[in-house]
Amino acid sequence: MKIKNPFLSVQATSYGGALTSVQLFSQEVLHQKEGRWPFQDAILFPLIGRADHYTCGYVPMSMSSHGFLHSMDMKEEQVNETCLRFSAESNPDTLRNFPYPFRFIETLYLEDDVLVRSFEVKNTGSSKLPFALGAHPAFRVKFGKAKLHYKDTAYVPYAKGMTSGPFLAALAVNEGVTLGEDRAFLEGQSPLILVHDYEPIVLETGLGVSIEFYYPSPYVAIWCEDAKDGLLCVEPWWGLPRFDHDPEELLERETLNQIEPGQSKTFTTRIRFRLD
Repeated sequence: MKIKNPFLSVQATSYGGALTSVQLFSQEVLHQKEGRWPFQDAILFPLIGRADHYTCGYVPMSMSSHGFLHSMDMKEEQVNETCLRFSAESNPDTLRNFPYPFRFIETLYLEDDVLVRSFEVKNTGSSKLPFALGAHPAFRVKFGKAKLHYKDTAYVPYAKGMTSGPFLAALAVNEGVTLGEDRAFLEGQSPLILVHDYEPIVLETGLGVSIEFYYPSPYVAIWCEDAKDGLLCVEPWWGLPRFDHDPEELLERETLNQIEPGQSKTFTTRIRFRLD
């Protein structure tokens, strides 16, 4: 499905609601599967990171990394030329290892040079719904020329698919950090999980386009598989992968969100694209 205006042309697929193309004045800025990482984007729900063991109601369960929404066929709706929507609901397959009924709606729309993306999570069950939520868009960059700007912050240590804490101080980056091929900007982390202060993050891609991320999320993950692939993911995260000291029971994890029965929450991001 496709939406467009005089500035942007955006395509997305109903398979996981993932972005497949973002063009600014006909210039592609989204990763197009060149290199080792054969993806472009994903929605991370209902968990982020490893999910090979946890409990629900103290019953042992498991699911694939980053949850299951990214591999679900979602219903699609073309609202108009600049807006489209995808939706998914719990089903017998999801309930088998995540026994919480839900409805998930993703909406994409354009406002001039801004791509607005919202995620609505509704609890359609009779008990609290625990979950983490994130997006995983990958943008084309020229390592050695690209630069990332964000305010001084802290990061969450991450290893083997699990956060370990406590938060550590990151390097001062007020003048921007150059994205070198040695990936030193990741501080040895994969990904680098920033504690976000809601200030915009700016990516100068080194390819003539700058991207401004307005993410109202408590964490932002910065990731790349291999600098040779020429991609960088800047990911809004509401919630964290499991801490090494977290309980197995999902409803007892402080790093997850919770929604009361019959209630819903909406999470909205804005990404602005401009020519340098």
